[in-house]
Parts: sequence; C-alpha cells; structure tokens
Amino acid sequence: KSALASGKSVAIDDTNPDIESRKRYIDCAKERKCSCRCLYFDISIEHAFHNNRFRELSGSPHDIISSMIIYSHRKKFVEPTTKEGFDEIVKVNFVPSFENKELERMYYLYNV
Repeated sequence: KSALASGKSVAIDDTNPDIESRKRYIDCAKERKCSCRCLYFDISIEHAFHNNRFRELSGSPHDIISSMIIYSHRKKFVEPTTKEGFDEIVKVNFVPSFENKELERMYYLYNV
C-alpha cells in the first residue's frame, strides 16, 4: 500500500488461484486509482509437476512444492478475467532459461 501511495509500481508474486484471493490486491489498486494487470503462467498440472521435479533434481534454491499443494491449487483455480476488476489479463507462456547446457539437458528429460 505504501509503495502504491508513493507512486511506485508494484508486482505481487503469488499464486492467488481464485477470485477471493485476488480481490484484496485489485481493491488496493483501485482505491489508489492504479491500473491492475494480471499475468499468469498457463501451464498444465503435468508441467507443474515436471518443473517441481526439475527444481529438486537441479538443486534449485526454490522450495519444492508438495503434491497436495499443487492439486489444491488446481482444484481452487479460477481463470482470472477483467470482470474481477483487472484492466488487463496476460497469459504468459513458460519459457525456461538455463545456467548451462547440462541443466537444459536435464530439464528436457521426462521428470515426473
């Protein structure tokens, strides 16, 4: 809130799978007359499991996500729309980048 009040741009990096969980951020932006865009990765649950397994195998510093959380997110997920109050919805295609060729090779194995 303070960042918006001081005129800064803000990005929320969170899953927010449903309308209710996104509402507080939309309301905060609208109260301050700020535009509010939603960017989300449109990937399958299989891809989510693959990325999670890759994190584990590659020693990524990112936390490993439990299967229960992935399934729970899928169950709760409601695709965002402008009817919620977003000014724009942007579907982001997941394009991985790698620190080296070995990690790239590892990523393209079937890791589920």
